[in-house]
Amino acid sequence: MALLRSELHQLRQGQPASPPHLDKNDALTIKWLSQALNEVRSELSELQVALNATAALRERESTRADLRLVRGEVKTVGVELERARRRVFEAEADRQTLRAELTAAQEGWRVQGNDYSLERSPNSKP
Repeated sequence: MALLRSELHQLRQGQPASPPHLDKNDALTIKWLSQALNEVRSELSELQVALNATAALRERESTRADLRLVRGEVKTVGVELERARRRVFEAEADRQTLRAELTAAQEGWRVQGNDYSLERSPNSKP
């Protein structure tokens, strides 16, 4: 019983228990197992670092794909905006042409003695 208490006390203090009843081979086996466990812990730590790096790389690639998508959408919007600008420019040119033709037609009618003005006179009713 005293032997068990001694081993328990050593374990609580963080010292490896080496009971006197173990022979030299058993002690070497325990030492080897302890070293193997430390190596496994080290490898697990390395794997965790690699896993974190892989996750970061995956996130980076996802962000790049999203960025490419947004850039494509911005380019498409830019093309559509340019088309809209051209349509507005053409509509304005057409409006000015129509306005000039209307003014010329009104002048022609006035010369002939007719007044078909589209503008309302102060005496006309709506």
